[in-house]
Amino acid sequence: MLLLYQIYKRKSADGISLKTQIMYLIVFLTRYLDLFWNHAYLYNTIFKILYIATTMITVYLIAIKFKKTYRKELDRFPFQYLLLGAFILCFIFNSNHKKWFEYVYAFSLYVESVSIIPQLVLLVEQSEVSNLTSYYILFLGAYRGLYILNWIVRIITERHYKAWISWVCGIIQTVLYADFFYEFFKAKKMGKKMELPIPE
Repeated sequence: MLLLYQIYKRKSADGISLKTQIMYLIVFLTRYLDLFWNHAYLYNTIFKILYIATTMITVYLIAIKFKKTYRKELDRFPFQYLLLGAFILCFIFNSNHKKWFEYVYAFSLYVESVSIIPQLVLLVEQSEVSNLTSYYILFLGAYRGLYILNWIVRIITERHYKAWISWVCGIIQTVLYADFFYEFFKAKKMGKKMELPIPE
C-alpha cells in the first residue's frame, strides 16, 4: 500500500525495481495457489487476494502507466538466474516430495528470499534513496523480521520444527536487508537523506 501510495503521489516509478515487483508477484501467485482449495479462514483468503491484486497493480503502474519514469537502465540485475536457482532448489529441497504443491511452495520461498536483490542493486546504482522508498524497504524487512518472531513463538508453543526451509530462506532474506537497515538508521540518526555506498 505504501509503495502504491508513493507511485501515485509522485506519478513516477523512479527508484522502484520492476524486477523485484515481478518476483514478488511470482511469489504470491505460486504460494497462494491454495486459494482454489483452502478456505479455512476468511481473513487469510482476503489477504492472499489483496497481496496478489496490489502487486499486480504495482507491476502495471511501473511497466505501463508510468513506464516513462521507470529507470530501466538502473534495474539491470539478471533476475532470471535467481528464478532458475529457485526452480532447481525446489526440486532438491522441499518439505514433502510426494505432494506437488510442496514443490511450488518451496519455489515461492526461495524466490521470496532473494526478491529484494534487484531493488537493492537499483538503489546502489542510483545512490540516493527517497524517503518513501526507504520506508517501503524498511517495512518489507520488518515484515520478514516479524515472520521470524512468529516461527520462534510457534516452536515454543506448538513444538513446530518442520519449517526448516522457511527458516533458512527467512535468515537469507534478513541478512540481505541488514546493510540497508544499517544505512537507513545511520541516515536517520544524522538527519540526512539516505544514500547507499557504491561498491568500489
